[in-house]
Amino acid sequence: MAFIALGSADPVTTPSPHGVRSPLQSQKEGSSVRVIRGLSGLEELRPTWDSISIPKASPMLSLAWIRSWAEVYGIDTDLEFRVAGTGRAAAIAPLVRSGRGGLRFEFAGPDNLLEVMDFLYQDRTNVPALVSALVQSRIPLRFWRVPADSPVIHALTQASKGRALVRCHTGAACPSLPLDPSWVNPTDHLDSRRRSNLRRARRIAESLGDLTTEILSPRPDEVGPLLDEAYAVEAAGWKSREGSPLARDQLVGELFRSYGRAAAETGELRVCFLRIGGRAAAMQLASIRGNQFWLLAMGFSEEFERCSPGTLLLLDTLEYAARSGLRSYEFLGADEPWIRALSPTYLPCVSIRTYPLGIRGTVAFVSDASDRVRSRMRTVRAAVGRFYSDMERHLALAYSAGPSPQDAVRVAESLEGIGYGTIVGYMNADKERPRAVWLNTMASLEAVGAKRLNCYVSIKAPALAFDRHLISEVVKSGQARNLRIHFDALAAHDVDRTFSLLREMQVFHEALGCTLPSRWQRSSEDVERAVDLGLSVRVIKGEWADRKERERDPRAGFQEIVDRLAGRVPRVGVATHNPTLARRAVRRLRAAGTPCEIEVVRGYPIHRVLPVAIAEGVSMRVYVPYGNLASPYTMEQVARRPRIALWLLRDIFRAGTSFVPRDPRKNAGGVRVG
Repeated sequence: MAFIALGSADPVTTPSPHGVRSPLQSQKEGSSVRVIRGLSGLEELRPTWDSISIPKASPMLSLAWIRSWAEVYGIDTDLEFRVAGTGRAAAIAPLVRSGRGGLRFEFAGPDNLLEVMDFLYQDRTNVPALVSALVQSRIPLRFWRVPADSPVIHALTQASKGRALVRCHTGAACPSLPLDPSWVNPTDHLDSRRRSNLRRARRIAESLGDLTTEILSPRPDEVGPLLDEAYAVEAAGWKSREGSPLARDQLVGELFRSYGRAAAETGELRVCFLRIGGRAAAMQLASIRGNQFWLLAMGFSEEFERCSPGTLLLLDTLEYAARSGLRSYEFLGADEPWIRALSPTYLPCVSIRTYPLGIRGTVAFVSDASDRVRSRMRTVRAAVGRFYSDMERHLALAYSAGPSPQDAVRVAESLEGIGYGTIVGYMNADKERPRAVWLNTMASLEAVGAKRLNCYVSIKAPALAFDRHLISEVVKSGQARNLRIHFDALAAHDVDRTFSLLREMQVFHEALGCTLPSRWQRSSEDVERAVDLGLSVRVIKGEWADRKERERDPRAGFQEIVDRLAGRVPRVGVATHNPTLARRAVRRLRAAGTPCEIEVVRGYPIHRVLPVAIAEGVSMRVYVPYGNLASPYTMEQVARRPRIALWLLRDIFRAGTSFVPRDPRKNAGGVRVG
């Protein structure tokens, strides 16, 4: 792997503008406290602001960040800076007047990011004067996240006695990683299991292309294109589904652009990429301030999820920070499992609200009380939703092997040990990117081939976006490992494109198969296409409906399709757990000399058709899905259909496993496969 750190541009010093209006003096709140309002007065504060040296020089406490935020969000006259003292001994309260839930003072900056904020001070001496002036203003305060050791908390509690109600609640702690020379090798700080996982991830990444890391310190004019690329990487990951990536949140995205240009002028900005084969797989936006590395944003493309690009880039930037002699790596945000693995320290934080005695305080208190009630109601609803979701995921383990190809192979090995062949198929999530589906499918081919199992692999062409390049790579991999590749059936309107692909893919591999759902009228005609191509065929009743007028009785259709296939295709999978249907189909196919076997999805009642397989002398094969955990029914369906309620009780007692009776032709007994 190549590691590239590009040199920073020379810092640019911008002179303070002249002609800025003088700050206002607040006689009511004490002559020692100045009040400066609006963007026009902010530059006059720059010399004092820059002279204050604070231990945690967070970018959010920089003048550049607050100016960028005010300009992007259109905040001007509501900005208010309270200043006590002069020079390095000064203390500054960067505030904004907010009208939500009554007039309040909040810290300047986007509250939706919930970053840690505080007053600026090097010497705590002037903090009580600032706090006293704020309490005397009789305007409620709402500070979302303040360090628990901030002198503001004690001063506010003391100054509010007899004047305001103060509510102080524990907030999310902020993770921080102190650095020393040992962090030049970050993996030395991980346990053996994680080190092994990272070595495997790096090998996978290197197998996909040249692996390089870039840590860039751009000029201001270079920031725009670099952030465009960084935003695109983040939007290609999970945040695009579950969060608000910078590319879509217009205001936050523009805030980072504006701050990025300002930070680039002083040489503080770092834009970092992990590239695989020249393509950006992961990104970080960071700032170097106060001899600390501040991680502002990060993301990775799900296309490369299998090789953990975000983690690989994190370790490379940790190494960079340690080699640069920085004293800490600041994660900002809140604690996350991937941060916890590094054993960081945590800065305790609190949220503070004050309610002065009077109309404003009462309005603010009532508004917050209402918000708390609504929040608790949302919490209850969310808890119920999580319970149902967790229950469905637990129940799904009776049907799905687990999230990874290794889970599927583990289950397939267990099933082969008791006499069953298997089929492995990846279950993609909604809106999952085709390349992520492809990576998982290729991983399953590699894993199955390495174990030399009696198994073939099923794929879903729509999940791969009918991408001929991706699908040809899957088919070639199957040919190289002597594994059959089977094309599952989903929607009826996808069938023609699927058969077109099958015809093209026969150039690379002869052992291909298709699925024919018996509920579709069109399947009778599709039999002829399968025969012409010499495909193996799986016959199913079918889960996906066609248009009503194009449907038919699935049992009658099942037998008709079997009759038309008999003696004309290489092999047939009779996919049903209906013993009568299975028996008729197997006898018809065997009479015509067509190799066949009975196929059942894992978790379904294998015991119902196993006696048929034994009596008719055919083998059994179990479809083992893996990937997105989903049971074949939802909790909503349980209330509507009593039979599904019985399935629910059965699956609960199975405790996330699937009981599979041993094929007596192998040995007696049975095992739980989970």
